[in-house]
Amino acid sequence: MIADQPIQHTDCVEAWTRPAGKRGGDFIIRDINDEKVTVVLADAAGHDDEAARIAANLRPIITRQIRFPIARSLIKHWHHRVQEEARETFRFMCLTILQLNRFTRELTVINAGNPDVIIRRSPGLRLDRFASTGMPLGIVDDDEWRCPVIQRTYLGSHELAFCFSDGVTDCVGADGNRYGFRRVCRAARKVEGSSPLRSMRRGLLQFASPTAHQDDLSLLILAGDRLVA
Repeated sequence: MIADQPIQHTDCVEAWTRPAGKRGGDFIIRDINDEKVTVVLADAAGHDDEAARIAANLRPIITRQIRFPIARSLIKHWHHRVQEEARETFRFMCLTILQLNRFTRELTVINAGNPDVIIRRSPGLRLDRFASTGMPLGIVDDDEWRCPVIQRTYLGSHELAFCFSDGVTDCVGADGNRYGFRRVCRAARKVEGSSPLRSMRRGLLQFASPTAHQDDLSLLILAGDRLVA
């Protein structure tokens, strides 16, 4: 793997991506204003030049269009764009979208192929899970493709939403075992302070074997409150 990347800290969002090589297929988008916070975690299949090319071409499109109202038609449009980019290589893109209304606290969750989104509730540190409800973008033709369901919940002022790429759960340790979803959940319950992602990342990197074949790693945390940089 290449050298560790810094945590990107913006308002109530912390994000971190570590490509497996010089370029990667993961990217994170943040769009923040006084009314709402929208974050996207995308993972183009693979971690080679082709994955990086697909990610580089789709990222500016999603960055512009994520400001539109989130609807099935918009997600379907991105599905078509991935198909066009990856038609000859049969690649696809997993996508998670979180959008928080700052006034009502309503949280929109869209998960197309990424691991479950976790929400740490307060008090009690209960974890709610939001699984993928549709197919990754571009994975099959329209007549077979299933658009993810737009799910609604809430995010309280002391609560945290976690999303991550499958490179995190599939991360290989020195003993050959994978990090797995249970370790992610344990880490989500333990994080605290002004930078919850920092401690979560530390545990993941301590687990990861430097000699194992790893995938791109991406972590994203959306907080109900503003985080102190």
